[in-house]
Amino acid sequence: MCKGLYAVLFAILCIVLFSFSVYAIDISAKSAILLEAQGGEIVFEKNANERLPMASTTKIMTAIVVIENCPLNKKVKIEPYMTGVEGSSI
Repeated sequence: MCKGLYAVLFAILCIVLFSFSVYAIDISAKSAILLEAQGGEIVFEKNANERLPMASTTKIMTAIVVIENCPLNKKVKIEPYMTGVEGSSI
């Protein structure tokens, strides 16, 4: 029973990893880098040394602050006017 479960989990893991690697190669971003968390080894990069504005970094930091400081099980209603923000928005 356990061997069968392990085989299924391994197959799912392989499918997920394969899917990720296929899509990671064809990203639309101008620049990207993916580092392995423990050792800092570069897993994927695309124009990693290109200087770009920090808009995406700001969005990521905003999301991290929200996740760390707000209850994640609370529902929030998004009004239509909130989605029509011009320029960079989350």
